[in-house]
Amino acid sequence: MVRYPVHVPGSSYRGRDKRKLRQISHDNAVSTRLENHINRLLSRQTEPLQVYEYRQLAMDTGIPEDRVRSLCQGFGGDQNGFTAMRADLDPSEAGGLPDKNANDDVGQ
Repeated sequence: MVRYPVHVPGSSYRGRDKRKLRQISHDNAVSTRLENHINRLLSRQTEPLQVYEYRQLAMDTGIPEDRVRSLCQGFGGDQNGFTAMRADLDPSEAGGLPDKNANDDVGQ
């Protein structure tokens, strides 16, 4: 479960290779653009739980879907997207979230 605000991980490089520095700078700009877009969406979220699909995020930002997927999996996304809880909710108030203290009685 993702909560506002999210941080999309970037890369770091301490070397002097100018080509690698340019690539890392570009990659970090993409991460920042995606992070800003997701945080805007999450800050406006009205539903208690909302699913965000990588396909839609890719279309919104112009970032390739496979890149969106790899960046979002760094903060808890799965294969097709991630679920976010509205920022002002406590997990117990989200409605539809399983109670972490409930016992699974299936098969008993």
